[in-house]
Amino acid sequence: MLRRALLFACVGVMAAGAAAAETTRTLRAQLSGDPAAPFVVENLAGAMTVVAGNGDAVVAVATVHADDAALADAMRFEQVRDENGVPVLRVIYPLDRERTIRYEARDEGHHHGRGHHGLEWLFGSWDGTEVKYDGHRVRVSSSSGARLWADIEVQVPRRAVSATFKNHVGALSADGIEGRILLDTGRGGITARRLKGEIKADTGSGEVLAEEITGSFSCDTGSGECNVTGFDGTELSCDTGSGPVRIRRVKADLIVADTGSGRITVEQADAGEFRGDTGSGGIDAELTGARLRRVKAHTGSGHVSLRLPADASFEVFADQGSGSLSCGFADATAVKSDHKVVGYRRGDGKVRIAIDTGSGGATVNPAR
Repeated sequence: MLRRALLFACVGVMAAGAAAAETTRTLRAQLSGDPAAPFVVENLAGAMTVVAGNGDAVVAVATVHADDAALADAMRFEQVRDENGVPVLRVIYPLDRERTIRYEARDEGHHHGRGHHGLEWLFGSWDGTEVKYDGHRVRVSSSSGARLWADIEVQVPRRAVSATFKNHVGALSADGIEGRILLDTGRGGITARRLKGEIKADTGSGEVLAEEITGSFSCDTGSGECNVTGFDGTELSCDTGSGPVRIRRVKADLIVADTGSGRITVEQADAGEFRGDTGSGGIDAELTGARLRRVKAHTGSGHVSLRLPADASFEVFADQGSGSLSCGFADATAVKSDHKVVGYRRGDGKVRIAIDTGSGGATVNPAR
């Protein structure tokens, strides 16, 4: 693959720490071509921050951390193209001679309000992962290999862009940008604040925190919680392999919450449709908007609690392996099958509710 080296400015300084000396170096690069067209910014290890800049170009500034000057000097930006021909602004590491690099994350959990340091807060006794990067197989570890990583700030124009921000190991955050945005990290937390457009957050392992999103938003984490506060748009989707889903103060045509293991909590939601599914864990959903038409709630093992507006008209049916269905609306009419309550109807039944629990009870009550 042909590569074009970018012009960059670099500054190297030596910093002596308590444990060992460290060399830092600053790299700066500008994406060539039309920033309105799709592009990618990619880094192997470090924290990546994406913000709205003051210019019309995509500019990336990387702070390199290395064991020594030779390693730091080997780092650079290059603009390449991926298999689809999309331009990629990539940090190049000396992987021809370093097959294991050590990433010593600083305050990796800070953006989620946690007081822990390093990657251990997220990965436990994490001792590395293998990834494919820039045509090489490389191991990133917190305890072995040459100390080498890059913390990056990316500045994008203050208009809609179509971009992927890929961080293989490390936290990823974006604030105040808009467009078709993918925030993707293999291992690390994702923070999305004040974003507008079609927004996706994907991490193999780590927490996703989203605040004040407009448009559409989807969150996918293999292990970690998805926490959304403040959303206004069409579709909101949260999927965790293992971890809770928390949704607060949202307006959406459709809310989808799915977790293999974890609790789903929804508060102050104005939604046309809600779908909640958890393999192990409960569902607690406060659906207070007037546009609500359909609710589907499924738990393999766990209680379902739904809270609806005081004037809601609904029809609810429950299929339960074990557990009972109760309704806190005094004027609702019970529906029975073989002397067992399997549903309730109130008013014209405008809101259709289907509850399915393998093991667990279900309640439908007026919102406070």
